[in-house]
Amino acid sequence: MKKTIFSSVPEKNSTAVRMKRRCALFLAFIFTFSAFSCIALNAAPAFAGECRVTDYEVNVRSGPGAEYESVGYAYLGYTFTSEGTEVDGEGNVWYKVDYNGRTGYISDEFVDPDEMPVGAEESSDAEDNEAPDADVSDSAGNNVDSGHTDGTETTDQTDETGNDSEEPDDASDDTEETETDTEAETPDEEDEEAELLTASQPSWSGHIQSEAEFEAQLAQFPASYRAGIRAVHAVYPNYTFTADYVNMDFQEVVDAEACKKVASYYYDGWKAMYDESFGIYENYNWDTGEWYESEGTFTYASREVIEYYVDPRNFLNTDDIYMFMRQSYTPDQTIDDLRSALQGSFLADGYVPNKYEPNDVRCGGDYAVVIMEAAQASGTNPFVLAAHFIGEHGYQGSTPLISGYYQANDGTVYRNYYNFFDIGATGGSSDNVIQNGLEYAKSAGWTSRYLAIVNGAVWNSEGYGSNNQDTYYYREFNVINGWDNLWHQYSTAVQTAWGSTYLMAEAFQSNQYAALNFRIPVYTDMPDVPASMPQKNDYLNNYYFTDMKATGLVPEFSMANREYSMTVTGDTVLNVSVPQWASYESSRYFELYPGTNYVYLDVMSQTGYLRTYTITVNSATYCSLTVNTYTGNRLDVADDPASGSVWGDANGDGKVSVLDYIAIKNHIMETRIITDAARLKAADANGDGRVSALDYIAIKNYIMSY
Repeated sequence: MKKTIFSSVPEKNSTAVRMKRRCALFLAFIFTFSAFSCIALNAAPAFAGECRVTDYEVNVRSGPGAEYESVGYAYLGYTFTSEGTEVDGEGNVWYKVDYNGRTGYISDEFVDPDEMPVGAEESSDAEDNEAPDADVSDSAGNNVDSGHTDGTETTDQTDETGNDSEEPDDASDDTEETETDTEAETPDEEDEEAELLTASQPSWSGHIQSEAEFEAQLAQFPASYRAGIRAVHAVYPNYTFTADYVNMDFQEVVDAEACKKVASYYYDGWKAMYDESFGIYENYNWDTGEWYESEGTFTYASREVIEYYVDPRNFLNTDDIYMFMRQSYTPDQTIDDLRSALQGSFLADGYVPNKYEPNDVRCGGDYAVVIMEAAQASGTNPFVLAAHFIGEHGYQGSTPLISGYYQANDGTVYRNYYNFFDIGATGGSSDNVIQNGLEYAKSAGWTSRYLAIVNGAVWNSEGYGSNNQDTYYYREFNVINGWDNLWHQYSTAVQTAWGSTYLMAEAFQSNQYAALNFRIPVYTDMPDVPASMPQKNDYLNNYYFTDMKATGLVPEFSMANREYSMTVTGDTVLNVSVPQWASYESSRYFELYPGTNYVYLDVMSQTGYLRTYTITVNSATYCSLTVNTYTGNRLDVADDPASGSVWGDANGDGKVSVLDYIAIKNHIMETRIITDAARLKAADANGDGRVSALDYIAIKNYIMSY
């Protein structure tokens, strides 16, 4: 997966509005194309408004067509303002966008517009004869990402290869897909559309839980959770909420996830520069200033990004609450409800069954039938299974892992093998990921879609659902099973749980009285205020010392370690180095008392975040600790970079030497008083606001320490 932008947690529209907009956009295009096909294949309906990417990874191309080169990627949840639409030679619509300062194009197959096309009406005569769904596809629109942390699953979604190696003419019928025209709908009957959408929900039993029941649930949660839960309850009064006290320190969980979660964003401000958990330089090369890539094009997510996604309070709203929805199967989840929910995706179209596999034949190539059987066999909500398949393989379902045919770069041909859950699909390249996933399917004997879906669902349930990981959140952050099992997480992409809520909201939001249960984790020692979404910029999270030296400092300095100790018998100098664009934010002078002293040193990154180093100083007497900070080999300027002076450079020659020691001593003895303001500021070497004997002692100690 490439880099992505999340401008914010986007607002998700209601299903009804979304369907109307898609329909209006499509029909406006058909009308225009049919009437003027002789003059304009690029005469697409004009469009102005916000749009949202609806697939996990989508190519942004340099021109309106799959034949144009990819200039980057956009991901599920990415919002952009359309500058208009254009149509390629095959009649496919492309949205024109501003992509990092240049013009890019995104296929409308992967876009959900938040406003109507200019000139299109929500209800028009054109709707009386609804056209068949267009078979629009971007031949490289869904790129593979990898890396489920238990070694068997993938990060997000697979990459469609564009069929660089064409399928032979004798390929099995199992690789063919059937297309079904949509039925015409009567435009004036808006209630009919609402009825269709509501049908995708479990039926309302007629019972609404009492306010007393809800308040009893709410009382389980800390105060900082309650406003969000109450807002969800106001819209969906039958939703019930369970507080899961996981007995884990919030900050410790965030630290533990630092070695597990990855991100790929357009902005460096979302990346970790150092993998603290492993204690090795494997994310950023400090010498070259280049990022290392993990799992293809991923790098480890910054601690701030992880903190945002781990904090449940950021997602207690009517759009994102489905991160915490229990995913178990119940009898009121019917096949008719499921069919309605599948509309608009490849799962509604059906497929040609494998004639040699009896169950595939029995189900007649009907995805709804297969998914219901998988739900019953695995005990999993069928809507969750469907959402998972769409999330992994796109609305068109055109990834090689489920197409039934793939020729790998090494020439290996995989015919009639399917892997809907992307199990084992890991690797350093798209081809690698696809081939490994199909090898797993081959070894499992999944020679039909039925076998892959049902057996995969059972595998998924045994690995996660029955392991108490029955919500999207717990699948991605396995905090419910204790520290020893934290590694058992479905994917490594930090935003996967959040991204999955979009499809679940589509399935459930239109039923106001649905009775769903939500398990929401509560950590110990949570911050009073939820972590905010990190800013989107190219600044660096360089809140580290790159060196630290002092007599008796233990253990030996490491960027991964933020706790040290030392024993002193008198005034001491601690020399620390900070990276370029980072800054030291604490005092440069500390008074020490006999016994144990705690010295806290803050480093601020270019992104504006602080990290604190703790020095435990055991002192035998009253004395001081002076902190000299360096950027590279240069002693840093005291508070006023414009002055041009450096700490301790009392004679103004640009360096700290024995001459500065003499200049400060002469100033104190009033034999040669320093009158220049910049030099006087620099003479305050220990930063206590005055020039005294402590300053020339600090200079002396500094000279002797290097």
